[in-house]
Amino acid sequence: METILLIVNEHKLYLEIMTIIEKNYNVLIANSIDMAEMIYRSNDIDAIIFDSNILLARESELVSRLRARSNVPLLVISNNNDVNKILELMSLGVDDYISRPINQELIFQRLNDTISPERKHRFNGPICFKRVTYDPEVNRITMNGMDMKLSNKEYLLFKLLLTNPTKIFTRHELKEHLDTEFTINDLNVINVYISNLRKKISVYDTEEYIETIWGNGIRLPSTK
Repeated sequence: METILLIVNEHKLYLEIMTIIEKNYNVLIANSIDMAEMIYRSNDIDAIIFDSNILLARESELVSRLRARSNVPLLVISNNNDVNKILELMSLGVDDYISRPINQELIFQRLNDTISPERKHRFNGPICFKRVTYDPEVNRITMNGMDMKLSNKEYLLFKLLLTNPTKIFTRHELKEHLDTEFTINDLNVINVYISNLRKKISVYDTEEYIETIWGNGIRLPSTK
């Protein structure tokens, strides 16, 4: 059974989330960043759900500290509808965002999809493109032989491109494949994912791995 770290101190929110996930996941509870980090270091955590209201201005600090050491899926819940703040958290590595009031079925769906994304493609072996390798058997993307440190959404985006090397994906298609929950400025969120992935690729290689086809979308660049 997968283990979820829930960072929350509002009793009502705690009950709402627990009614959804406690029968399907092992749930550990923290009510502060320090407690969350202590629990995270001593347990094998499969995903983290946190209420940004508990952290106030420290939500970015939490995401940055977690992303510095792990690619664990992160889901944030908040009644803050500030689009700029949402985009900031996405740029730091949050995988999905759910606004309050909460749709309980949506949380369960997002969490389930984040931990165990639907595998739409089956392959006989690793896929190689330039210096990157995607191994579907172990759900791993490496570049120059090193594991890439990608968030869940960045991983899904890169995998989508690698497994469909000739297809041009529009932003709307990417939104559907990445299953983002946003209804406001959806395309801006997709652009953040693309920008983050490009930046992380540039750490390993200076070559282009994401080609923009203006007016159409993005794809893997041709190697011809």
